[in-house]
Parts: sequence; C-alpha cells; structure tokens
Amino acid sequence: MNLLSRKASPIRLLLLLAVLLPLSWFAWQRNQFNSALSNAQRLILNQENFWAIESLRKTEQRFGFHPETSLLMARANRYLGKSDEFRRSLDHAIDAGLPAKRAQQEELLYKAQRGELPDVVLQMSKLMQESEDQFEAASIALSYGLLVRNDYAGINDVLMLWQSHDPKSPWIPLFRGMILLSRREWKGARDLLEPARESNPSFVPFYANLGTAYLGLNESEKAVRVLERYLESLPDDADASLKLASALRQTGRSQEALQVLMRVVPKGEPPHDILLEIAKINVENGESQQAIDRLAGIARSWPEDVPVATVLSQAYQQLGDEEKATLYATFADQGQKELTSADEKLFALLSQPQRSAKACYELGHILLHKQSRLHGVYWLEAALKIDEGFIPAHQDMITFYTRTNQPQLAAVHQRYIDRLTSTDRPNNTGGKNGSGAGDSGTTQNPTGLSQP
Repeated sequence: MNLLSRKASPIRLLLLLAVLLPLSWFAWQRNQFNSALSNAQRLILNQENFWAIESLRKTEQRFGFHPETSLLMARANRYLGKSDEFRRSLDHAIDAGLPAKRAQQEELLYKAQRGELPDVVLQMSKLMQESEDQFEAASIALSYGLLVRNDYAGINDVLMLWQSHDPKSPWIPLFRGMILLSRREWKGARDLLEPARESNPSFVPFYANLGTAYLGLNESEKAVRVLERYLESLPDDADASLKLASALRQTGRSQEALQVLMRVVPKGEPPHDILLEIAKINVENGESQQAIDRLAGIARSWPEDVPVATVLSQAYQQLGDEEKATLYATFADQGQKELTSADEKLFALLSQPQRSAKACYELGHILLHKQSRLHGVYWLEAALKIDEGFIPAHQDMITFYTRTNQPQLAAVHQRYIDRLTSTDRPNNTGGKNGSGAGDSGTTQNPTGLSQP
C-alpha cells in the first residue's frame, strides 16, 4: 500500500503542475495586460496622448484588440483632435465587445469637445448625472466645446461647478489660463499657469499654454524651455513646433528653429504659417531670394497678407530693390491699420453673449485677407452659423476655396448665393436679424488675435 502511495505522489504532483502552470501563465499575462492599461491611463491623465497611443499599440500587438485598449486609444485620439483615428479606434472597441451605451457616450464627448452639439450643456449634464466617473470627462469636453464657441460665461459656470466637485483638478486653472490667453492677457495667464504647473509638473498642457504666454510677453528663452518640454510629450504638434521655432529665432538660434520646422513639415506644400516662419529665418540669414521664392505663391493668392508683405519688403530691401520694397511696405502699413481694428472687433465680439452675423463677417473678412486663413474662415463660418443666408460671408468663402484650389466647396457657397438671389428675399446681404451665438462647429479655437 505504501509503495502504491509513493508511486501515486509524483503523478498527483505532475497533474497539479499541469493545472497550476497554465493558471500561473494566465495570471501573469493578465497582470501584464492590466499594468499596460494602467500605464496608458496614467499617460492620458497627464495628456501624454502621443505616448499613450504608442504604448497602447504595443499592448494590442502583444495581446490583441480588447475593448479597454481600443477605448483608451479612441480617447487619446479624441484629445489630440484626430478624427479618423478616433473613429477607427472606437470601431475596434465596439467590435471587441464595448457596450453600445459606452461607445455612444464617447461619441457624445467627441462631438461636445468639437463644439458640434447644439445642446451641449444639456447633453453633458445628463452624462454627468448618469455616471459619476464621467464627470471629469464631460466637464473637459464641455469646456472645450464652449471655448470653441468663445462662450466664456458658460465656461466659467462649468469651472465653478467643477471647482466644488474637484478643487485640485489641473484642468480648472488650465481652462482659466486659456481664456486669458484668448484675450491676450499674457501676464495674467502666466501668473495663473506658473504655480499651477509647479503643483502639477506632469500635466503636459500647462507647458504649451505657458509657451504662448511667454511669447506674448517676449520672454523667448522661457518659451523655448517650456515648449521643448511640451514637445517631448507631443512631438508631432505642428502648432507648438511653430511657436518653438519662433521663440528660437527670437533668441538668435535660427538654425535650430529651421531644424524644428523641418521635422513637422508635411509632405507636399507646407502650410502658410510654416512657410512664413522659414522665410523670416531666410531673411535673418541674408537669404533674401530664398525668402522671396518661398513666399511667392502666398503673395500671389493673398496679396494683402500683412505678415507676408512685411517679410517681402525686408527681403527686397536687402536686395536693393527699393521699388518693390516700398510697394510691399505700403501693403503692410495699410493692412496693419485694419488688423488693429480687427483686434478691437474681436474684443467686442468676445464680450458679447449675442453676436451678429455682420460683426462676425467683418472680423473674418479682415483676417482672411490680411493675416490668417484659419482665423478668417473661423469667423466667416460663425457668421453663417448665425445666418446661413449672409451673402458677403458666402462670397468670402468662395474666394477662400477658389484660391486654395477647392472648387467643389466653392461651388457649394455659389449655389447658396444663386438660390438666395433668385428669390424675393427682403435682405439678401444680411440674412436674418443678425443675432445669435457665433459657434462655428470647428475643432479648434482660433480667436483671430495677432500672434506674437
């Protein structure tokens, strides 16, 4: 009997090991997966969204698609404003078993953040009530959506509620700082954001917004430091790279500035703002003809653009072409007066809860032709949101789409004009009564202010 027991013991041990080893392996794998999820959540919490996505990609390569990883991937892309990637990740999450209600909530947050929900306050309030753990996500999306619409009174209401719920959230001083920046209150923004960053040094958005404040205050060395820190976390942020290049140029490090811009220049023709910054570097390096060649296309399409005319005047002055230097200097001087009035119009609009289509159009028209296509289109779209029959705004949109080689979109606005002018509309150059909230439904918040 003892002999039989001794023979059975190794067999039982082998059977036990056969059961325990797979269980141990499964537990270890699950622990590794949960650790990867926790790391991605921490990165997103600090808005390290670029590295969160990189981490989640590796996790999915190792463990396959899971609703948790794909949902986090969608969230990181939502914060980055990457629409296609957001939808692709959310579709993967649904395919992997994400509940439909949770997917709908994420879609609502996406639309709210972009300013696309007409009843955004009501929708986000419902989401907060439905799920306590969605309070911060809904507050963030709601604040961004109201910022897109320049609804600062609405944001302040949200922030007051948020403060009572979670007074230590770094998002609260961030949004307050962003409001100050949109009003060009550089010192106020700096004084608010610096202590907030010291309290939350891992929260990445503080660095980008401090960079903007420092540039506004001509504190270029400080701007370089915080923007370099920001780009460690979000290396593909073209706007921050442009600001860093500007700060580097202002500190006399033009070659470094050029290297920063080259890293983010997309394939094909670079955006106008990057071309302009490179041209400024060319002029500072005495490469006048390169600056002229670089800006020739913009000058043909937008001959009244003030920053472009200023750089071209300097370039031709270096070449000794006084006639062209004087011509572009005249363009720049005349346009700068209009840009000064544009700043006044902007501050007036930002202080009005109700805005007219005419006021939005007048600001958009100046910005489109004199300084920034992005900011100009933003306010022209705001005018059309208030009154889709405001013909002057349609005409400027036709100009924009024609000059940017988008004839199909230009035709859409032409059809609006044709339809409006073929009816007995009593006011076909002003549309309705011209009052309403100027939300544009765009993903960004271009205020139209002259950038430092």
